[in-house]
Amino acid sequence: MGDTESRRAGGDVAPAGTAEPPTGPSDEERARRYEAICEATTDFVGITDVDGAFLYLNPAAREMLGIGHDEDVTELPSGAFFDVDHYAQVSDSILESLIATGSWSGELILRSRNGRTFPVSQVTTVHLEEDGSPAFFSSISRDISAMKHIEATLEHQATHDRLTNIPNHALFTELVAHAIARNERNGLATAVAFIDLDRFKSINDTFGHVGGDEVLMEVAHRLRTHLRPGDTVGRFGGDEFTVLIEDLPSTEAGPQAREVVDRILAALRVPVPLGDRIAPITASAGLAIAVPGDGTSAADLIRHADLAMYRAKSGGKDRLTQFDADLRREAESAIAVAAGLEQALDEEQFVVEFQPVVHLASGTCMAAEALVRWRTADGTLLPPREFIPVAEERGLISAIGQQVLIAAAQHAIGWRAQVPHFVMSVNISASQLLTPGFVHLVQRVLDVTGLDPDALAIEITEEVALHDLTRAVRVLEELRHIGVWVAIDDFGTGYSSLSYLRDLPVNTVKVDRAFVRGIVDSDRDRAVLRSIVQVADALGMWFVAEGVETEREREILIDLGAGLAQGYLFARPMSAEAFTEFMKDSLDAG
Repeated sequence: MGDTESRRAGGDVAPAGTAEPPTGPSDEERARRYEAICEATTDFVGITDVDGAFLYLNPAAREMLGIGHDEDVTELPSGAFFDVDHYAQVSDSILESLIATGSWSGELILRSRNGRTFPVSQVTTVHLEEDGSPAFFSSISRDISAMKHIEATLEHQATHDRLTNIPNHALFTELVAHAIARNERNGLATAVAFIDLDRFKSINDTFGHVGGDEVLMEVAHRLRTHLRPGDTVGRFGGDEFTVLIEDLPSTEAGPQAREVVDRILAALRVPVPLGDRIAPITASAGLAIAVPGDGTSAADLIRHADLAMYRAKSGGKDRLTQFDADLRREAESAIAVAAGLEQALDEEQFVVEFQPVVHLASGTCMAAEALVRWRTADGTLLPPREFIPVAEERGLISAIGQQVLIAAAQHAIGWRAQVPHFVMSVNISASQLLTPGFVHLVQRVLDVTGLDPDALAIEITEEVALHDLTRAVRVLEELRHIGVWVAIDDFGTGYSSLSYLRDLPVNTVKVDRAFVRGIVDSDRDRAVLRSIVQVADALGMWFVAEGVETEREREILIDLGAGLAQGYLFARPMSAEAFTEFMKDSLDAG
């Protein structure tokens, strides 16, 4: 290769054996580069001697610690910038890691000259002399205040209700567990109150969800205001609140805890201002107490208070009920019932009985109400009150309701052949009525059994209809559209407004026994019942008086214009076979 070619290939070529290897930056140049990096970074860089005195701090570290840029840091001990309490907790582990591995990484809390503390994530490395002894330490730290704030916010959100900013279900349960353990050691009792607002849905319907949220926030405020120091309020969700009452003397736990809850219920009776209107509120409360040595867990205590609250609801609302031996037996029974319900469904242990609805004047059987019973494996026949609430809680009510609906429809076909306008009523719960596809299920049962739609009545209570009024009306209208009757059961036990008879798409109104039993002695009850009969008649509805037990009640009902009735005066619930005979006898007598 010639000279020209050599230049084309790579420029000037040094004579063989004279080329020198390329040289890197000198130690001084490398030091300048490292220093430039340290000076520019926003992380905190520091170097200390083996005694902990600073040898170097970069500008970012100086600024965060409040040290002037021209100040000689070698006169400053690094220990003065640690949070003393926190450093005492971690210093041993730092030293152990430096000795074992030559480095340590973790979180520290630093303190600036103005007293402000802030968390950092730090890596510290020990640098050694040639003989292996420590020469100095270098640390790189990063302010993690923002990250810690985010973590704290997320943790708070995970354990607190966002609307009211009080402990949620998870945190409250944890606090109860800690309280029980602590009080167990100290020989003290622990109480939990479960508080549920009465008819809160009507507040949402009247004032909207914004108004409802304002009520919930006010309730949370009143609960906090009326607690003793050291007690805790939580929100379980919806309109359910809980109160943890601690450090109660075991012998006086009941009276002292009830005093706290009574004070809360009194505070909640004060209406809540919402703009230029007010929202009337009340609450029902259940109270449960754990005493040392009784083995009650946090989950048990909360569940017991919840059961007591439901007893207060059923007892008339706006009251306090304490968990007792009777409720404990009910709870244990509910557990046993729940264990057998699924097996009962699989083995078709549910049977249907029928109570006649008769024409008051003639005694002719015009309709029937289907009533489910559970015949257990040992032959015991359980009434619905002993298993329906558990079935609803466990999500089994729809499956049971479907079995009842099919059985009722099958029997109704034969009875309608005997009485042309015979109607079979089947009770439906709120969860069944509002289950997606319920109307389709009813239509399918009619198609499979061949029952005429107007031979079936879906029977609901006022409270079922008002559970979610908009959705309930839509479903009831769909049922009416396919030709099925709709009946309001137990009228007079809920909101008792005659306007509901006008607004709800119903064919039949069934008046509760509570009205019927007063008509013998009360002019007022007779006047109320006459009004309901007249409204039903004006709206073209069937009127049925429930719970008729005496001949005198029957006579007064006839005088008031009532057409139909059911009750023990005429017949108790009976098997399908007995009902067939009853119908035949009533037709022969009529």
